[in-house]
Amino acid sequence: MVTPHCTAKELRPRVSNGLMKRWQHLTMYGLGFPRFDEEMFHCCHCWYRDWLISWRHNPDSGHVLYRLLLRGEAKRGFQSRLTNKCSKGNALHFSKLRARLCLTGRNIDNLQKVVEMCKKAGLEDSKITCVPGEITSEDDRTKILKHTIQTFGRLDVLVNNAGTITYSTTTDTTPEQYDEMMNVNTRSQFFLTQAAIPYLKETRGNIVNVSSICGQRAMAAVTAYCMSKAAMDSFTECLALELAPFGVRVNAVNPGTVISMITRRGHSAYQKEEDYRKFLDIQTTKHPIGRVGVPQDVAQAIAFLASEQASFISGQIMFVDGARHCVSSAVTTSVK
Repeated sequence: MVTPHCTAKELRPRVSNGLMKRWQHLTMYGLGFPRFDEEMFHCCHCWYRDWLISWRHNPDSGHVLYRLLLRGEAKRGFQSRLTNKCSKGNALHFSKLRARLCLTGRNIDNLQKVVEMCKKAGLEDSKITCVPGEITSEDDRTKILKHTIQTFGRLDVLVNNAGTITYSTTTDTTPEQYDEMMNVNTRSQFFLTQAAIPYLKETRGNIVNVSSICGQRAMAAVTAYCMSKAAMDSFTECLALELAPFGVRVNAVNPGTVISMITRRGHSAYQKEEDYRKFLDIQTTKHPIGRVGVPQDVAQAIAFLASEQASFISGQIMFVDGARHCVSSAVTTSVK
């Protein structure tokens, strides 16, 4: 018997308590089933079918985000940016999905704080680890991957979440600023991905690059940053073609303005709370949806692209910007 569009209330009289709790756990995160086959214990026309069946025997074996390498932002001269709200938000969101996480950044104390937050969110000790490292260092990139594989035995998803920005016009940008943005935003992620590809081929995993609206829309006063993100978007599309024959998907999320620390670092004019609030008020008017983004917006988009729900999506540049990329250049092209 197949019950179409079941609700938790309708299922309760007919399904075992154990399965009922699992169904409620999924709907807690907005992952309800369109149909449910109570005799086979599996939902039809839904990718949770195999997850649910395998979960009855082994809660880990069918997890769509079974193991995840999630890296935080790294910036020379500043703290490791896993404490950035966006990076931290990603880690917390995936911990609620019971992914296995390897977190990396430059500051081990900050990493441990995020690890503890993930554990408080319900992630078991055995499902999370961290390794300090500088993403621009080849030795550290090797160490990060080696630690992940030694800990979890495989790699299913790589989230490239490094990023730094300097507000500077072309004429004012120094060689050091240019090199830093290219090294952190592009070069380091290219070579980390290069090293991860053999493991992703084994698992037919996928990659999600965190880019920016600036990769697709020209903006004044952040030329080098726009260039670095445009390079990541092109990398996403080229790599999607390269890895498609191996069943490995590659996508990118391109956020608009998101509440985080990236615009409040040492070089920024928005370090004071009052100045940052004014900045956000201005940015709110540039997003047609009427608000700026929050870390959860980006984390949910990453989780979707990393999941089997997106199994036919690759080479996609996904804007997460409240339709800002759709408006006129007069609105889009200002970052201040």
